[in-house]
Amino acid sequence: MQIRNDMKLLLLILIFISVRAAAEGADPKMEKIIGDVNPKGPGGVVFVVKNGEAIFNRSYGLANLEHGVRITADTPFQLASLSKQFTAFAIMLLESRGEIKLDDSICKYLTALPEVQCQIQIYHLLYHTSGLRESTHLWEMSGGRHDDTIQQNNLARLIQRQESLNFTPGSQWQYSNSGYIFLAEIISAVSKTSYSNWMQENIFSPLNMPSTMVFDDSGVIVKGRAHSYHQKITVENAVSNATDYGAGNILSTANDLAKWLENFSSGKLGGIKVRDKMMSKGAINSGESISYGYGLFHQSHGGLSRVFHGGGVAGFSHAMSYYPTINAGVITLSNTSSAHSKKINDRTAEYFFAKDMNAKQALDMNYTGMYQYRGTKKERDFTAQKMRLDAYTGCYYSQELDSHYRLSGSDQLLAITHIRHGTHQLTPKSKDIFEMDVYEWFQGEVKFLRKHGRVTDALFSNPRTRNLRFNKVTCRS
Repeated sequence: MQIRNDMKLLLLILIFISVRAAAEGADPKMEKIIGDVNPKGPGGVVFVVKNGEAIFNRSYGLANLEHGVRITADTPFQLASLSKQFTAFAIMLLESRGEIKLDDSICKYLTALPEVQCQIQIYHLLYHTSGLRESTHLWEMSGGRHDDTIQQNNLARLIQRQESLNFTPGSQWQYSNSGYIFLAEIISAVSKTSYSNWMQENIFSPLNMPSTMVFDDSGVIVKGRAHSYHQKITVENAVSNATDYGAGNILSTANDLAKWLENFSSGKLGGIKVRDKMMSKGAINSGESISYGYGLFHQSHGGLSRVFHGGGVAGFSHAMSYYPTINAGVITLSNTSSAHSKKINDRTAEYFFAKDMNAKQALDMNYTGMYQYRGTKKERDFTAQKMRLDAYTGCYYSQELDSHYRLSGSDQLLAITHIRHGTHQLTPKSKDIFEMDVYEWFQGEVKFLRKHGRVTDALFSNPRTRNLRFNKVTCRS
């Protein structure tokens, strides 16, 4: 009898090993999709789940090049904008418990806001229809740099200072990290505890996600976490000291994220009503639905509906998708900015879910513009020679940013200077309108306003930060 039991146990062990090997083993098709990866360089994880089981798990490259630490499915990555769905889910839980209403004004919970922001309701923040100016741009335009230590209160205070919105809340859709920063502030205000503690106690622990946390303190040591890199001529560290949260800065692993996707099916945490709401689209004031809902994009891929989000910060590049009708998902995490995580995610889904998909409807979209605005350089016939540059020279001050710029003109060139960003050229576009394309400062349009023929103000605009006013002032020595 003992021998028979031992044989049964051995058989179960062999079955487990064979299933795990199949999930983790090399697959020629997947190796082609992932592409050539230097095993001694940065890399990532591709993780596929279906019906609650891991059907593919491939880790490649190093989490830390200096110490040679390999990436695994248990390596914590900075999730960037993948974090938004967790913040949205937290808001859903608070609503289900009767602690907030989605049509509440945000000023009910955030009491230091200017009156113009009180017309924003919580659901506007969730759907990216609030009209709030983009926090990343506000930080850059105020003199902040990406390698600064950026804390939550730095960005929250900047957003709170804005006396104008990009548009009437609910009238348009415009991706905005600012809205999710405010959602985190609301969670803290309602729960009377930190966002980090609330998320740990109400989401991460109940879902048994032991390696998931809010990274709100740059001094905290996280064992085995991935560092990020830029791959140019050589590999370089991609530094991010940001600890703001709500829109980003949750750390998690592929194994933990698989448990998160499983909750999209089971509704174990929050219940079926919360789950179904998380899977629904938002709308604008006209009643027209939008392709974004509660921290997730809604798409059709190969004839299947899916919810999706990408994320990128410093050198991290991620994508995560879930297909409700077949209860399946794909997680692609990478610690190099050169990774094509979105494309790998799409191709992986098309490979593993081919029987469920219509290949003719497969998509290959580029989401770069949804997460960070990038200006484009265009040749212009209009030149500075057609205008008097001395009309624009002088100093400009923004009350909303508490920041000064100096403009100077020479040799038919108009230049703009900030003490932290240096001096850069403005490109003439038309009378009183210039273009500025300086990464980590501002990319967009600068329009000068006149009164009785004299320049009095300048408005800085791009799609996610519109008409930010700088008043012309007397230069300080």
